[in-house]
Amino acid sequence: MLSLVNQVGIAEKSHEDDIQALAYQGGKLFSAGEDSFIKVWDLICQTDNNEKTLQLQDEICKRNASISSLAVHSGSLYIGHYDGTIQALRLPELQESVMLVVGAHDDSVTKIVSVGDTVFSGGQDAAVKVWKDGNLTLVLSVVEEVFDLAVDGMMIFSVRDRGVTIQELLSLTESNKFSIKASLEGKSPIALTKQYFFATGSDGRGILRYDRNNYNEKPTELRGHELIINCLKSVEFDGCNEGSEILFSAGWDGVVNAWNPVSGVRLASCNVGFPVHAMCCGESGHVFVGGPQGNIAIVRFTSAS
Repeated sequence: MLSLVNQVGIAEKSHEDDIQALAYQGGKLFSAGEDSFIKVWDLICQTDNNEKTLQLQDEICKRNASISSLAVHSGSLYIGHYDGTIQALRLPELQESVMLVVGAHDDSVTKIVSVGDTVFSGGQDAAVKVWKDGNLTLVLSVVEEVFDLAVDGMMIFSVRDRGVTIQELLSLTESNKFSIKASLEGKSPIALTKQYFFATGSDGRGILRYDRNNYNEKPTELRGHELIINCLKSVEFDGCNEGSEILFSAGWDGVVNAWNPVSGVRLASCNVGFPVHAMCCGESGHVFVGGPQGNIAIVRFTSAS
């Protein structure tokens, strides 16, 4: 089964303000938030115990605007801002701007998702936008503000505070060509696995699990948090005899939970000591979480025999 090794590292007050977004790519962690800075961290090995820790490599402030979302796509880091701007910086130096769209959304950008050769953005302006090579190719109106966004192929999952809408795009070039597949109970955050769709329940502390083959079936609720959940992430976890996919959840109670998405069993848990605002998954079972006052923690899960 999956087990917790330990909390293997923490970077205290790495930002002057709260962390709102994390992204990971190739041994590097990118953190961003209300202070408008992007910080680049190397995940290095401690010589005494062979565990990983974070070492600050660089910090960049390209725009004086708080950052809400990060996503790595096709050799670039995509950045969503609260002022509606989307920017992309070329990796690894983050000095060359490959995309800058001021007013990409009429209100805050809430989420950026990378799928294949396409980038999707959601905003408080009730729009999901599709970008290819830095160019806007499609606008999808979802009626209400987008608090979180997930994409699988042509299927768009968007959520406000009390309802999830699932839409199938009929074109990636013609705006508002879609069909609505389902409207579900659920709140932000959301996550997908191959078999299931996950959203937060009405009190914010439980996780609703829907079978993607039958959305009419009553969802199963997973309970493992005392306070509101802020983050849900699914990840392929090779070598875990619980299955290849693991669901991670975290929130205001500072707890990071690992779940078997099929059985609904909580496999392992860790309290990082601060409320979690952002989470991303790395390699070898590493989960990175960020929260108030710039705190970042690394938690490592492993497959135990």
